[in-house]
Amino acid sequence: MSDWETINPFDRDFIQSWEGMEEFFGWMLARVPWKDRVLQFIAELRQAGYDQKLRAGQSIDIFIVSRSRCHGLRPDQSRVAFCFYKDGMDVLEGNELKVRSTDFSLSAPVRAVLDRLVSRDID
Repeated sequence: MSDWETINPFDRDFIQSWEGMEEFFGWMLARVPWKDRVLQFIAELRQAGYDQKLRAGQSIDIFIVSRSRCHGLRPDQSRVAFCFYKDGMDVLEGNELKVRSTDFSLSAPVRAVLDRLVSRDID
């Protein structure tokens, strides 16, 4: 039995969603000079283990994480959205701006927003 087969099905679904988002944002931002900084940020989130706790997705060019087992979110489901710009990013918890950052890093305020989401039940 491979390591992949021993992983909890929720974790496996979550991890696979992140792989798709790395590919999507690599393609979506192909002509943007700051693309590598966004991809490095996503990799940093994965290294911190959020890829095993959260589903990754996107809406147009916004990176979204949630505790949803299935693709697609209902309006009532909790989420954190990352809006990337050349000079940084905005982090929204639901529809509320929580962090405005001039870089792409897993800072303490960003981690706090993500940890609140991780503490919620899988929906």
